[in-house]
Amino acid sequence: MPAIESACAALERGSELDLINELVTGGAVAASFTAAASVAKARIEATTQRRKNELDAEVQREQIASQERQAAAHERGETARARLSGGATPPPASTDA
Repeated sequence: MPAIESACAALERGSELDLINELVTGGAVAASFTAAASVAKARIEATTQRRKNELDAEVQREQIASQERQAAAHERGETARARLSGGATPPPASTDA
């Protein structure tokens, strides 16, 4: 059966320099692990945000390029229609009925 430690013995053991050093060291190690984890998390988040920004910029470039291609195709279509119609612009639609 394990012996039950008296309150006086627990206080005395708790005030031993080796135990205090062990607790302080353990706390420092735990704090350094926590700090290292925080730094690693911040690096991952920064890398993720940077990559997201790059992808967002690439999407925007592709959208602009697509709009430019659509505008060029539309312009070619208008030019072809103008050639077929003899270069004249069609008269506006009449509202007289």
